[in-house]
Amino acid sequence: MSRQGYIPASTSEARSSIDLCIASVFSVIERHRLDLDGTLHESLERLKARAASNEICLAVLGEFSSGKTTFINTLLDTDLLETGILPTTAVCTYIRYSSNVSCELVLRDGAILQVTPSDLRADATVEWRRGC
Repeated sequence: MSRQGYIPASTSEARSSIDLCIASVFSVIERHRLDLDGTLHESLERLKARAASNEICLAVLGEFSSGKTTFINTLLDTDLLETGILPTTAVCTYIRYSSNVSCELVLRDGAILQVTPSDLRADATVEWRRGC
């Protein structure tokens, strides 16, 4: 059966499929002695650890005012990030699930500010970035 276009029916099936693919790559590397310095093995171990976590890393890129933030809000089924006709999201934004809603701003000097979601909507904008 071809796996091209295959969509797993469940998270556990997806993890099993990923684990199988990683194991196959490990096997090919070992069989053909492709990993002389160990870097491929280390990379695959990191990939395996990421695949085992419940986190998804998704980068959303696009032209100015192309709907990136609207897409993210729709994906999350909430109006978490500010949208508008003018540029609003001018900073790299990382979103992670938590049972408690909290927001933090990481400044250029590494300082971390705890803020409310409404503060985030007001602060993580073009105007806020110009002030940094």
